Amino acid sequence: MRALYRWRNGTPRGILVDVFPDHGFVPLEEALADRDALRQQFQTASRAQRWVGSALMKYRGAWLGLIVDGAGDGYFFDPGRSEQEGSFFFCFAEDGTYLFFRLSATSSPV
Repeated sequence: MRALYRWRNGTPRGILVDVFPDHGFVPLEEALADRDALRQQFQTASRAQRWVGSALMKYRGAWLGLIVDGAGDGYFFDPGRSEQEGSFFFCFAEDGTYLFFRLSATSSPV
């Protein structure tokens, strides 16, 4: 992931050609802004909306969507997880699939 972002800091919104089919490659600044906007929406929501949304936000609120589709599935970074736990991972919400890319003790980050 580091090497990918060193090559290019995402693709700006509005570009019609995706680097990854059906998934946007989000610039880091936009990923941070999207996460902060989601947190802000959650904080200003009604009590009932926060109650319903808490199941999603309590674990997803820190995630940065890096390579995502329009439904919110894709590749994420969770700063609350270590590289050994798989801080970079794929999530397919519809069926609850998670694929964690863990850094092994023998590999080194790029």
